[in-house]
Amino acid sequence: NLWQGAFPHSDAALDGYAGLAPARAYQPSKVGLYNMLGNVWEWTGTWYAKSSGQRVLRGGSYVDSPDGSHNHMVTCATRMGNTEDSSGDNMGFRCAKAVEGAPKLSPRGYQYSQVKKKRPPPGVGDPLKDGGKAAQELVQAIAAKEGAEGLQKYMDRMGMGADVMMAGDAQKKTEERKRRMMEQAEAAAKAAADAHSFDDLRDEDIDKTEL
Repeated sequence: NLWQGAFPHSDAALDGYAGLAPARAYQPSKVGLYNMLGNVWEWTGTWYAKSSGQRVLRGGSYVDSPDGSHNHMVTCATRMGNTEDSSGDNMGFRCAKAVEGAPKLSPRGYQYSQVKKKRPPPGVGDPLKDGGKAAQELVQAIAAKEGAEGLQKYMDRMGMGADVMMAGDAQKKTEERKRRMMEQAEAAAKAAADAHSFDDLRDEDIDKTEL
């Protein structure tokens, strides 16, 4: 049960319900669980982070979307934290019943490393992203071996989002830009001169009453 339509103005209710749906409105999963995704966020006993005093809510709700186009993207991994005194019409509980004869398991909370990681010094990792002399040497080596096309492929593969241009091409582009700027300046100057010129004024266009 998700929001289907233009949020927050209209819910098309293509899944059969606008707003909350009954807990057993849809078929259970293969293991007999109902409404694990959408409808209401489900409180769990897991701490989101003990220092924050928040518990984990899972599954998303009816105001969320399957692709994340508005609010949360609903997947089996969707989770958020909230304080225990919070409430809302899109919050519920994740209830379960123990199976007779099954081994008893204690709930396990998420463990987060509290160790602060130091940033690596320059030159460690990808030298092209780190910059400096190492980046220049890498660019020159790739360009010498594979040319501009090879360097472009490398930068695309690394997700750098830049266009490769050799020195000669860059010079041509700079000269072309200067030429266009000069042409634009000359055109603007000519237009200003023509606006104050009398060269195209005909004799019959002149008002001679005051002469």
